[in-house]
Amino acid sequence: MLKNAMTYGLYIGLALIVVHLMQYLMDVYQPPFWVNIINYLIMIVGIVLGTIRVREQELNGFISYGKALGHGVLIGLCASIILGFYFGLLTGVIDTSYIEAMNQMTANTLIESGMDYDQVEMAMGITAKLQTPLIMTFSQVIENTFFFFIFSLITSIFIKKEEPLFGTNE
Repeated sequence: MLKNAMTYGLYIGLALIVVHLMQYLMDVYQPPFWVNIINYLIMIVGIVLGTIRVREQELNGFISYGKALGHGVLIGLCASIILGFYFGLLTGVIDTSYIEAMNQMTANTLIESGMDYDQVEMAMGITAKLQTPLIMTFSQVIENTFFFFIFSLITSIFIKKEEPLFGTNE
């Protein structure tokens, strides 16, 4: 089961990296809503395919809700670690100005929404202290694993297939 989780986690992680690389190359720091939908669909499809594969090939066609949930979260954790590593590499090595550009975009959005310049300055000062590549890497892992947990809670309802307690009379 671990090999399956790592494999599907790798697939999902790489797919999410490709989506982010497209955003990065187009200088999109705050993606539109539909890009988030694509990311969520990638996560859900990966969880479903990976968990069904385990159910059919390793567990004789049966999987409990708890095992399906656990396996979905394990897939998500693997994908989140890969995505977190990528994000840490991007912000800490490849493009150290990425965080600054994100902060500038956030400050502009806050000012456009009507916040006072001094309030924005104070908020961005606090944010800058929390946005180091290492902290952002860990926050990416935690945030994405949380989303995978939520999606696994839902998908496991449909994937579970309990083994009958007694043999069938066929």
